Amino acid sequence: MRLATQHYRAVLQTALIEQAFLETQRHVMDVEADTLMQAVIGSTKQTELNAMLTALMYNDSVQSADLPPALEHYFDPENILPPWFDAARAAVGQKVFTTYGLEICIVLLCKSLPECYVCWRGAHVLYETKRLDAPAAVRRNDKGKQIPLPPRLIKRVMETLQFVLNVLAEGGFDPQGKGIVTARKIRLIHASIRVYAKQKGWDTAQYGAPINQEDMAVTLTTFSSSIVDGLKRIGITLSEEEIDGYMHCWEVIGHIMGLHDSLIASDYHDSVVLQEAILKHQAGSTKENAELAQTCIDFIEYIMPPPFKWMFTGITPLIVKYFLDDTKVGGRTLSSILQIQSPKGFWNMAKYILVLCLFKLLTWIQQEGVLIQWLVSKLGRKFIQGLVLAHNDYKQVDFDVPLSLSDKVAEKPSRFRTFFRRNKK
Repeated sequence: MRLATQHYRAVLQTALIEQAFLETQRHVMDVEADTLMQAVIGSTKQTELNAMLTALMYNDSVQSADLPPALEHYFDPENILPPWFDAARAAVGQKVFTTYGLEICIVLLCKSLPECYVCWRGAHVLYETKRLDAPAAVRRNDKGKQIPLPPRLIKRVMETLQFVLNVLAEGGFDPQGKGIVTARKIRLIHASIRVYAKQKGWDTAQYGAPINQEDMAVTLTTFSSSIVDGLKRIGITLSEEEIDGYMHCWEVIGHIMGLHDSLIASDYHDSVVLQEAILKHQAGSTKENAELAQTCIDFIEYIMPPPFKWMFTGITPLIVKYFLDDTKVGGRTLSSILQIQSPKGFWNMAKYILVLCLFKLLTWIQQEGVLIQWLVSKLGRKFIQGLVLAHNDYKQVDFDVPLSLSDKVAEKPSRFRTFFRRNKK
């Protein structure tokens, strides 16, 4: 087991030192990946470079023949996993995802990603690079009718979901596993964003370096300990062994993606402490992070197939608030920082009040987990089905669901299991 970095734990003991340390990390990037990407950019024609970056974003595997010589060693599986990697612990963590994958996907969208956006300086790079952009004005017309979101938005949000599915699926850490390849590809894409952002005059004084160590660290905590907390909010309490295995998976992923050991939490407790420190350092309300949070809400409502689309459209903010508002920064809830609004319109308000009353009733008898767990499980199943249908019926996106989730998703075997088995081949 990798020992917790003593410097990391010592830094978090004093608020003054903690904030100073985190501020320095806003100017620290990923020297190895950045140097490699600069060399590739300097020695590759623009058309070839564009083709390579596109392949990195949208392909599941990496063919050495398609890579510049400088990148062949980078994707060598023998040089990727850290010496402290524990396959048995990782297998336990991947089993957690196999068991609760549907719920984890919803917690990711309703809690993990919005928590990332609370860090306004880190959210700025997402907004500026248009990785998750969708103008709020086109989501609904003045009569309240939903306007289809652009396919580009679907792809950007799904890239994050696909990353999580790949790294947590069984076999993700095998030498040629999708998890390892995906993490290394994302690291390289981050490096390319940093290189191009600098060339375009990135405001380092205000925002720090693009995709810096602090931003990567808080993202890792929201994908790890925040998922554990989110599952607990819906009545799913993991065992100590399960928490340890799940945290180890993300500890390994953090290492693969270039995060320094001083910012990789070794266990759940350290991750919670680190996240609290970073939120305290960065939390703030901006138009940009409010729009990014709204993106997650709109995406859930957009991708849901009928009849659940009507059921959840308009009250998804309530679900997001439920996950976010167990955490406060400076006396403010995270949903208020992200300016998440309560539902509007008669039917939305009616649904909102009904669900709120049920929450209040079940809270009074201390069984609120029963309702929210059923709700999230149902939402997760229909949500994943919506992703599959978007690929099968409309050819808008290409989303690969692990076979471990197929039995939970496939309510209609002839339609869904055929798709899963075809993807396995």
